[in-house]
Amino acid sequence: MGTRVVEVLEELSVKASLRAIRACDVVVLVIDSDMERFLEQDVAICRMAIKENRAIVVAVNKCDKIGSEYHQHLLARVHSQLDRAFPQLTHIHAVMVSALNRVFLDQLVGTISDVYSRFNAQLPTPKLNNFLSEIQDVNPVPSKGKLRPRLRYMTQIDTAPPAFLLFGTRTENIPETYLRSLTAKLRDRFALEGIPVNVSFRTSANPYSPTVTADKTGGA
Repeated sequence: MGTRVVEVLEELSVKASLRAIRACDVVVLVIDSDMERFLEQDVAICRMAIKENRAIVVAVNKCDKIGSEYHQHLLARVHSQLDRAFPQLTHIHAVMVSALNRVFLDQLVGTISDVYSRFNAQLPTPKLNNFLSEIQDVNPVPSKGKLRPRLRYMTQIDTAPPAFLLFGTRTENIPETYLRSLTAKLRDRFALEGIPVNVSFRTSANPYSPTVTADKTGGA
């Protein structure tokens, strides 16, 4: 097969994968249990899913070919590779299955259903603000000069994927490292593993007022 033909087939495959990703909420990446590492196409699919703000579940197929005593070791290795390749999506769910023998398919379906529910969930505003208050008590935003940014109020503004807006003062001075830390803690608190989370800051003279003076957006 000529090089040009291979390039065309690869391009068509990428386009087909992108169409499939855009048509779903949860992307299921199927890999073989005997793989030593993720293939280039697997990494590309995950990157497309992350770019399109989709949740990810990994199905490790052909689990019947290895002893059950090695399942947890293999899952740990898969999680380690995922965390290194995609640190912005910590603890992506991975499930052992055998498509041929229909083993653990109910567990895979249950995991997909759970991730889908959390991908589309609307979190209660009081719980979000309790979380914000706890974070501010333990780890307040670092000061910049004499003025410290302060976060006062938090609400969820969208689902699929979940997006959150935090109001406060001088939020334009909040460092990216704090944004990443806050996003990670938010994901841990509300079980948003393997789900993209978008966080935005908004500054106003009164954080409860619609009069806005600045925005800062981030997330993973």
